[in-house]
Amino acid sequence: MIVDSHFHAWTEDCPLVAERGYKPLAAKSIDTCLEIHDAHGVTHGVLVQPSFLGFDNSYILDCLRQHPDRLRASVVVGPDLDEPLLEEMDELGVVGLRLNLISTKTVLNHQTHHIFPLYEWAAAHNWHVEVFADGAMWVDVAARLLPFGVTIVVDHFGMPNAAMDPGDIGHKAILKAAESGQVWAKFSGFYRPDVPNLGPYAARLLEVCGPDRIVWASDFPWTGHETLHRFQTTLDNLSKWVEDPDLRAKIMGENAANLFRF
Repeated sequence: MIVDSHFHAWTEDCPLVAERGYKPLAAKSIDTCLEIHDAHGVTHGVLVQPSFLGFDNSYILDCLRQHPDRLRASVVVGPDLDEPLLEEMDELGVVGLRLNLISTKTVLNHQTHHIFPLYEWAAAHNWHVEVFADGAMWVDVAARLLPFGVTIVVDHFGMPNAAMDPGDIGHKAILKAAESGQVWAKFSGFYRPDVPNLGPYAARLLEVCGPDRIVWASDFPWTGHETLHRFQTTLDNLSKWVEDPDLRAKIMGENAANLFRF
């Protein structure tokens, strides 16, 4: 089993939200994505709702209906706790909520307390909260989410940047939170952090999260950077960060199966 734990799919028919950080270059249907997975030996995948589709998860849900054994998903929902909708999503194979603080420019603090029931629900139903955040944002993320007992998944290495070092406040917050046992790290989006060498960050996350709480992802089709990368590069990068082939297999297979309930 090889699981791509973070990729995006949509069609030209999917309506884009008016307020978005960018317009994707071209749609990538689920059929296109799975063809690429097949060509690279990827057997399973986790769809992640892209920011430009807002709260409309209908395409992702359709994909889950078409491929119930092969796919899982993380969705983006509004602040209201719509339990019947969440329960329907759960039955279809949704396993997580995406909290995108970077693209939406959201701050997780006392002023956003109205969304916290979602995280209580997630914890009670064995969903994770996948967090796309950077820098000092992680201080608030850890402080607000850990008390719910929910599993936190760190997107794209926690988005370090060139001004950071492993002792930075944001990186420290991630490492400290990982001591709780609630934090997983996703080795993905290698091109997004402004860091020439992610190796030290990968090594530190692997050390603190442990070998059981790391997953790999392609982040295909690299929205906003569509023409700059190749799928094989995402696999090659994991080989650079994790030299042990048995551990790589565990990260791409067993770990992902446990987190995403395959």
